[in-house]
Amino acid sequence: MQLKKPRVTIGMPVRHGARSLAQAIASWTAQTYTDFQLIVSDNASTDETEQIAREAAAQDPRIRYIRQPANLGLEGNFDFVLSQATTPYFTWAAADDVRSPDYLKLTVDFLDTHSEYTGATCPARFDDGESDPLWMGDGSREENCRFERVLQFFGTLHANARMYALWRTAALADLRFSNYRYLAGDWTLVTTLLSRGKFKRLEEGTVTLGSRGLSNSKNIFNTYRRHRREWVFPLYEVTRHARRLFAGASLKQHARLYRRLWRLNRVECVLQWKYRHGGDT
Repeated sequence: MQLKKPRVTIGMPVRHGARSLAQAIASWTAQTYTDFQLIVSDNASTDETEQIAREAAAQDPRIRYIRQPANLGLEGNFDFVLSQATTPYFTWAAADDVRSPDYLKLTVDFLDTHSEYTGATCPARFDDGESDPLWMGDGSREENCRFERVLQFFGTLHANARMYALWRTAALADLRFSNYRYLAGDWTLVTTLLSRGKFKRLEEGTVTLGSRGLSNSKNIFNTYRRHRREWVFPLYEVTRHARRLFAGASLKQHARLYRRLWRLNRVECVLQWKYRHGGDT
């Protein structure tokens, strides 16, 4: 189907994704933009994931299936698929996500003509919700100042749909998700990318994210808590990294950053105690 070298790598880390994998793969093979490779990295699944992925790869030469002999962990598998990318553009894709057929066409065309942007995406929603750039965390960040882009990211508590945007692979080259094995580590990765360039949320196309992942689980705090201080300061590691990103910022910008992070930590602190005691959220 495809003879020339692809321009996009889609990295799909999966473990026990048989229920939704076929649909997720189909949303990529249906793309109107065809210059891509889809790398499915199976994290030692014991369900039908391998069979589904192998069958898809046999039908489409753009799909490359890799079975890991042992579980690399979620972050390790994200790093693996990124390490396989030699194309100008890269996107992570969960095994329960679906993109509209024009997703790649829209985002590639935009990035090809806007060199100051590191990433772009289409309006996102969870499969049980609505598109909302504030709640989904996929809004454009087009401020000229890199510190302002990061400040706006921390404006409110949100899902981080930008994580699954189309990015310039060069901007991701020195980043490893496994370095951010803590609560909201994906925020650290994305704020680093925002500090390197602008981000665009296009008006057309769609991204539908699965709602059953760890990020929407009440067990997320227990999964990532490593120190007692995180009972009162859940975003401790995110805050440490944000301070490093703000090297060279003005005192006023530092003050705004600390106020926003303090507010977000307070919200997350209340939320984790509610989860622990079974309260409503």
